[in-house]
Amino acid sequence: MTGTARARRQQAILELVRSRAVASQDELARGLRKRGHAVAQSTLSRDLKELRVFRVPVAEGYRYLPAGEESAAPTTLPALGGVAAAEVIGVDRNEVAAIVRTQVGRAQGVAVYLDGLQLAEALATIAGDDTILVLPTSTRKTAALERRLRELFHLG
Repeated sequence: MTGTARARRQQAILELVRSRAVASQDELARGLRKRGHAVAQSTLSRDLKELRVFRVPVAEGYRYLPAGEESAAPTTLPALGGVAAAEVIGVDRNEVAAIVRTQVGRAQGVAVYLDGLQLAEALATIAGDDTILVLPTSTRKTAALERRLRELFHLG
């Protein structure tokens, strides 16, 4: 495949996810086929990673959006709380940071939700595939941050 064909396919991916709510890779692949881009699932996954397009929680469930455009998704944070809580399997901490463990592939969406809350105790989040590092605004606030996260995700 030429670089030009890849660039056209990736542009089509961005147009699709920006123009409508695309909830799954199958749905995205169908949309690409309609635009003349037959693509294997592995290639689509690679394109999404290169484009930094992530599956994020929205009020209706999930959708794909480019990084930095999560605020374009029509959502309400209270509605997302239940979705995010269902994805979280644990919260832990040490002296300097808190960790949120999620189901595989769900950390990015949960981190978007946490960032949107703008918690007074949290300085920043860094999400992997199934783990989110949540840095407190001060190491003195780490225990309070853990308690707040446990409350948010209904973990005793």
